[in-house]
Amino acid sequence: MLLRSLRIVAFLLVGVGVFTSASGCRDKSLGSGPHLEVKLISDQKSLSPGSSFTLGVLFKPEPGWHIYWKNPGDSGLAPRFAWQSSGGVSVDEPLWPYPEKIEVGPLVNYGYQEVLLPFPARFSSSQSQASSVTVTVSLQWLVCKDECLPGEAQLEATLPISGSSSAPSEYGALFENTLKNIPTAPERVSIAVEEQQEQIVIALIPLEPRFFPSSVSFFPEDPRVIANAAPQEVSLDGGALRITLKRDPSVRAPINRVRGVLYSKQGWSETGQPKAIAIDTNPEQIPTRSSQSSATNTTTMPTGNAQIGFISALLLALLGGLFLNVMPCVFPVLSIKILSFIEQAGHDDSKVKKHGLSFSAGVIVSFWIFATLLLLLRASGEELGWGFQLQSPVFVAIMIFTFLFLALLFLSDVSLGNSIQRIAGSAKLPTTYVGSFLNGALATAVATPCTGPFMGSALAATLTLPASLSFLVFTMLGVGMSLPYLMIAYRPQLLQKLPRPGAWMESFKQLMAFPLLASIVWLVRVFARQMGIEGTELSLVSDLLWGALLIAFGFWLGLQSRATKRAFATKALLGAALTICVAGVIVGLPSTSQIEGTRSRACIASETSTPDPDAYGLIWEPYSEKRLAALISENRSVYLDFTAEWCITCQVNERVVFSSPEVRALIMQKNVALMRGDWTSKSPTITAALRRYGRNGVPLNVIIKNGDIGAPTILPNLLTPGVVLAELGKL
Repeated sequence: MLLRSLRIVAFLLVGVGVFTSASGCRDKSLGSGPHLEVKLISDQKSLSPGSSFTLGVLFKPEPGWHIYWKNPGDSGLAPRFAWQSSGGVSVDEPLWPYPEKIEVGPLVNYGYQEVLLPFPARFSSSQSQASSVTVTVSLQWLVCKDECLPGEAQLEATLPISGSSSAPSEYGALFENTLKNIPTAPERVSIAVEEQQEQIVIALIPLEPRFFPSSVSFFPEDPRVIANAAPQEVSLDGGALRITLKRDPSVRAPINRVRGVLYSKQGWSETGQPKAIAIDTNPEQIPTRSSQSSATNTTTMPTGNAQIGFISALLLALLGGLFLNVMPCVFPVLSIKILSFIEQAGHDDSKVKKHGLSFSAGVIVSFWIFATLLLLLRASGEELGWGFQLQSPVFVAIMIFTFLFLALLFLSDVSLGNSIQRIAGSAKLPTTYVGSFLNGALATAVATPCTGPFMGSALAATLTLPASLSFLVFTMLGVGMSLPYLMIAYRPQLLQKLPRPGAWMESFKQLMAFPLLASIVWLVRVFARQMGIEGTELSLVSDLLWGALLIAFGFWLGLQSRATKRAFATKALLGAALTICVAGVIVGLPSTSQIEGTRSRACIASETSTPDPDAYGLIWEPYSEKRLAALISENRSVYLDFTAEWCITCQVNERVVFSSPEVRALIMQKNVALMRGDWTSKSPTITAALRRYGRNGVPLNVIIKNGDIGAPTILPNLLTPGVVLAELGKL
């Protein structure tokens, strides 16, 4: 019996010892999350005052999972870090090893299967009296496979301080191998970047043929520079290594700066090292390691050939302007002019000639105006490119409204030309000529961002030509674009080949509204990017708009089937309409992975960023059980607002209550913490919170008074400033 009792006591003592060891001596440098382990390490076992060393965050995802590079590519989110120390340690930005391409369906991302991210650090000599120093890093990441999951951890490492010299750690070899994968500045190589309308060409000059890599991959440091999924062409031309990249089709403005990493498995020297070199059109900003720095001559080549002759520039400008008529961003506007030509068929030849000349004059004068503005602004030092007017959100918004107005007119039964004639009376001809002139101006406004074939080299010539000659190049662009209409003006008999006016014109007029609506979708995307919407979120919104447009077009096509008298034509139109509508639904609906990925990034962003004041100057923290518990422990009063963008009552409550100066003043006076739970998208956390308060929907407004979470005050669904003031007054 005694022996059995001793065994039980011994077992309990061992259990307590194990528990104490596990809880008190836990390795704080280790962390984990869904499908990933992370560890904080150092290349030094101990530090000496005034020494430099390297910290590292080692990510180990499970097989098949990955994290992201600093530019995640078409989707994803780069890891984020925040450093603290007990004193004396300063930590620099991470040194990013070259990534690998990760293909996910039609998308290409940049990331790592497993990686050590090194952080150069320094230890101040002023801390020589301490025996050790503690370094802490708070980090968030996104780990992905078929789905994406966010994770976070706080890692801590304590390093002893030695009086003499630092002692290397067991991770020295790992750091050494990782530093070999950090892109460095190229040696004895000049880099030229040629930016064209549809592509970017990176040339390394001169490059000894024996160092010519058999394969090269370019990883852009900045998003929206290249089409990540497009093939990259590598060639050796005249002793120069050329990498041709397809530009991101959603970006039409000049890029002005190209930076990134050129990786070659073969390496860039006779030793095979380095594997990756960093390029930048601004050499002062190329990240280099002090141990491997070297002088680099990096230049940016003008777009096109700088030696192009003036006559050639004029010819290319004429051809470039002519091709603008078939560019996607210009053709929708020209549909207006096509419709007017059809209406004028069979009318007086002199009238048709005057309309064609008016339209051409509008094109050419508009080109003069844009050229004058561009040359004046460049003379004043502004860095502007062709199509600079679309860099203004106000201009883009005005274009959206203009196209919407025209599209609605085309879809209605209003005849714009007849209305103008009735209003203008005897002045109807000048008015309609003015309309043709303005139509030409509108076409030019949307044509300028579309640098079509032959146009890039012509515009490049204006960078080296005097202002007067540059003005002639712009004039030829206008002449080229208006050339088809000048031909019709002088050869009105060409109009005889167009169909005669009839009932079919109403359907054709409505059809021409859809290219205008397509231009609106494109301009909305431009506007969204200017307002800071990027990445996957921008693509999702854009796809939704394109899907809606396809459904609208399919519905219109189905209506047209009612006007046909042939059974085959009716069935064909109905079949096409149904197919287009289904295609619109497929294009517009987001996939499950896109939804989850967007939510994950939103969660990480909300938890790692400081909330901005709302329209009334109040700062709302995102709802978090952990944060709420912390506020309760401080005996703080908390105002909880559970809301959603699609909840009209919620929006009305917020405007009515928080626009009141008395409510805002009392919130500040009582030191009330504000917390908002956004239920716009599905959130299990907020759903659980709603059920906890006996609700299954929003709006829900709750006041927790003085940290008493056991007796929350649930406010009515419809709020007034008086109701809220009465409850806040009880605090």
